[in-house]
Amino acid sequence: MNHGLSTINARSESVLSSSMYRRLVATQRCVVVSEGYFEWYTTEDGKKKPYFISLPDKQIMVIAGLYDKWVDKSNGCEVFSHTILTASPPRDIAFIHNRMPFILSPEHIPIWLGTTETTTEKIQSLLQQPFRGQLIYHEVDEKVGNVRNDGPDLIAPFDPKKKTVAGGMKVGAFHRFLTPKRAAPDSQPDEGKKQKQTKTITIS
Repeated sequence: MNHGLSTINARSESVLSSSMYRRLVATQRCVVVSEGYFEWYTTEDGKKKPYFISLPDKQIMVIAGLYDKWVDKSNGCEVFSHTILTASPPRDIAFIHNRMPFILSPEHIPIWLGTTETTTEKIQSLLQQPFRGQLIYHEVDEKVGNVRNDGPDLIAPFDPKKKTVAGGMKVGAFHRFLTPKRAAPDSQPDEGKKQKQTKTITIS
């Protein structure tokens, strides 16, 4: 982000009172769609492991966001930029990280985008709603931490013993340049059984 939106994330709890975001919440709300997100889990010995967190059945994750339009003074070009909203995670996954993207439920998407009648009160009520549903997560290869790497192997379950991802594909089989993606954690998965590498949690 840039020009007033110099942060990657905006805290959903404070956007309505923030001088930086209050204007954008009123008129410039958007959504960011994703297959999931990455987060780093720090083990007791200080080692960091990347995890991929997503919705079950390959559902698309719709994340609340804000956008802005500004002019880059270095070249005079008009630029659109955005930030995503974050929230406190449910108690079930708080051990992974203390923040998570603000995932919109299907019924809240029209309210956030303003395709139905929307008021400040409705937006405020929406932002107080915790995420309810299922999340699945599994360990992925550490190569996700290098912005030069890209490819489907980066979100595939990783077997630390064999140094391979699901299907036997060797790590690093895909190399392309990409935009950075962050990484995500969980409790230790069973490294010896692929069917147990993916964890499912229900948040109620």
